[in-house]
Amino acid sequence: MSEPPWMQPWRDAVARGAERYMDPATGYMVFTEAVHRRRGTCCGGACRHCPFGHEAVRAAARPLRTHAPTLLMRGPSTGTHTDVVFWSGGKDAWLAYKAVTAEGRKTVWLTTFDPETRRLPLQEIPVDTIAEQAERAGTSLILVPVGPGLPYVESVMTALDVVHRRWPVDRLVFGDLWLEDVRAAREASLGAWCRARGATLHFPLWGTSPDELVGRVEEAGAVVTITASTHPSVAVGAAWSRGWLAGLPSDVDPFGERGEFHTLITW
Repeated sequence: MSEPPWMQPWRDAVARGAERYMDPATGYMVFTEAVHRRRGTCCGGACRHCPFGHEAVRAAARPLRTHAPTLLMRGPSTGTHTDVVFWSGGKDAWLAYKAVTAEGRKTVWLTTFDPETRRLPLQEIPVDTIAEQAERAGTSLILVPVGPGLPYVESVMTALDVVHRRWPVDRLVFGDLWLEDVRAAREASLGAWCRARGATLHFPLWGTSPDELVGRVEEAGAVVTITASTHPSVAVGAAWSRGWLAGLPSDVDPFGERGEFHTLITW
């Protein structure tokens, strides 16, 4: 997938300190982040480069094909310390979310997505489904576009800054179970952001047995469905359950930790 045609003119404008650039597709002049930051608040105009999470934009008009993170906000606008749960829509993220809310923690979900397809690129879940999950849970959600010209780490840190301005972030929460290299990569990429703001990375499921985690899903009566697969033995649309897991070949992790499959949870 190629990057949008406006991306290079925007980069050039930022590099030379310009406040606007011409969109080659429309001929319109577009403000860079510098103009919005000088204003100090979201203007409500659904601007492409809004650094404030589009917080003043009507919910129905929130842009999801944008360069900037979009915050779907519920609860108080400022002042409450919070955990940011990296949310994929599936069982691992849900289990991590349940673990921190059991501590009485306030949470905000963070989800990365492809702004062109409006889907999570690995999970193949529509971003509208993620928004519906957040509505059901009653939690704020920040949607973070990633893709060509929108590097993952830089985009996520921009989104974290949007959250941190409203609710000081205490912890970044991940649903990882046992892959040391994945955990190390998260610590390497986001550790500096945390240290600069007094936050930490938190892995509430780390080392927990798969059997115990399956029991937590069963106890809650949640339904888990396979949405994407890279393994021939795992069919998209299958129901992830204790009985289904019993039939998995030995080279498939029961939680898909090595990327064998991804899931959607409904509760």
